[in-house]
Amino acid sequence: MAGGLLYGEFFGPTGVVPALWLKPLDEPTRMLAGALAVGGALLAAAYLLGIVSRWREGGPGLAVYSASGITGGLLFAGLAIAALGVIRHLPATVAAGDAVAVLGLGAAAIGLHAASGGGGAGLAQTGVELFPDGAALIAAEAAFRTAVPAAVQAAVEHAAVRALQDAVTATRRQVRVLRRHWIPTLAAALAAVDTALEQADHEDTVRRTAWAGPGRSTLPGPAGPAKTEGEEARGP
Repeated sequence: MAGGLLYGEFFGPTGVVPALWLKPLDEPTRMLAGALAVGGALLAAAYLLGIVSRWREGGPGLAVYSASGITGGLLFAGLAIAALGVIRHLPATVAAGDAVAVLGLGAAAIGLHAASGGGGAGLAQTGVELFPDGAALIAAEAAFRTAVPAAVQAAVEHAAVRALQDAVTATRRQVRVLRRHWIPTLAAALAAVDTALEQADHEDTVRRTAWAGPGRSTLPGPAGPAKTEGEEARGP
């Protein structure tokens, strides 16, 4: 129920409930980052509780060398530092995280070997018990190196799709504005101009018809110079 409120989902992405945090389909990268942050915080709290418990059980030695104590915390811290280096593309940070993780593995090996009683059998037991942690660390870092570029690529593609959708939406709005406002306005203006031209042509035709009445065959031309009384008496 809390997840539905955070992600705005009600039996799926129906849009009935508003999203209090984000919509997973719109922001998958942010959701993954939030999941990693919450998971890391829970693991860190678990290792702190484990250190306190090992300290109460067997003192500082057990707290330091136990896989659920400080050595396990070093493994977790090393993985977190290496992951940060992968995300930020910082090879030095990745190397530092690997060094911290190896330090944690070494401390765990010392603790396991001491607890096994030493000798060849103890060494074999140490290798067997340490192998899952080392294999998990290597697999986790390799998976993270693969997942981060894929997440970045997905985020880039999602951003490109959203930008294209926004451009298409803006274009559709512009087309609707042209169809609803500008095109009718332009058509009305052209119709008014056409009507005015027809009216002017009609008025001009009426004037020509009225001038070319009885006794007048042509339209008046430009007026010549006025004749004097002598010229009118002589005639042409």
